[in-house]
Amino acid sequence: MPSKLRLRIVALLYMRGEMYLPKMASGLGASRALTKIHLKKLESAGIVRSAIAVFSVATIIMELTAGLVSAFAAVALALTVWGTRASA
Repeated sequence: MPSKLRLRIVALLYMRGEMYLPKMASGLGASRALTKIHLKKLESAGIVRSAIAVFSVATIIMELTAGLVSAFAAVALALTVWGTRASA
């Protein structure tokens, strides 16, 4: 079953590029746990990938895989149009 949150994650990553999980969850208005569950599903499907960035604490960075960026441009545009219609 499609998930609106997963579509929003893909759109957010397309528009903003790499993001740390806490910032992404905050931007989506979702909990870190729920965001991470959906990111793992997207990662399993090969749509996003994660890397560990070590500063003072290990943090997961998610980004779109290079091959799918152009494919999701249409999704991001459709979500923008859908969001405009939904708020009108």
